[in-house]
Amino acid sequence: MKKAIQCFIGLGFILMLSGCAPKYTTEYSYVAPDTPAVKACVNQCRPSRTACRRMCVSGNKGCIQQAKDHAMARFHQYQADRQANGYPVDKTPDDFLNESSCFQSCGCEVDYRACFQLCGGHAVPHKVCVKFCDTREIDN
Repeated sequence: MKKAIQCFIGLGFILMLSGCAPKYTTEYSYVAPDTPAVKACVNQCRPSRTACRRMCVSGNKGCIQQAKDHAMARFHQYQADRQANGYPVDKTPDDFLNESSCFQSCGCEVDYRACFQLCGGHAVPHKVCVKFCDTREIDN
């Protein structure tokens, strides 16, 4: 039994440490050959990315509004049920709000990167630490 407890504590310690491991994301540097044709082509990629970003933000805002409306409807149902049964209303509409699915990537950067590369440019990937970073790290 003592051995099982020691194993459980050891496993918990390992899991705790792994939760603090650095988290990385990939970012890209864009390098285009310095020719008029490539510049003209790349300049056509940018408006598409901008439009994509606008549509994405708009879609996310619409999703958030729907989530708020849904939360309010669920809250009113909860409130009516609690009051009908003589129980206090101890929750708020925020307790029913779930916006997590509203914040999503729309693929705008992936499409831009593909357009940039089709124009003859190069997208150079590099890892960037975004969480639990070791400030002593020099080389990404």
